[in-house]
Amino acid sequence: MGFQTLVVEKEEHIGTLMFNRPETLNAINHTMIEEFPLAVRDLNEDNDIRVVIVTGTGRGFVQGWT
Repeated sequence: MGFQTLVVEKEEHIGTLMFNRPETLNAINHTMIEEFPLAVRDLNEDNDIRVVIVTGTGRGFVQGWT
């Protein structure tokens, strides 16, 4: 599943969900609000995933709302 504002990676039993708007220090926008529950559901439904790391690309984790 592809996202505009998130990156989801799966490796062995680890899922990684990355906020991917580094130009805004990963500020939340409407697209991210729509995509986030879809990404979480995708990771939750994968029975091989045992842990999920939530992080941000670039310098910031999440800046706030834009």
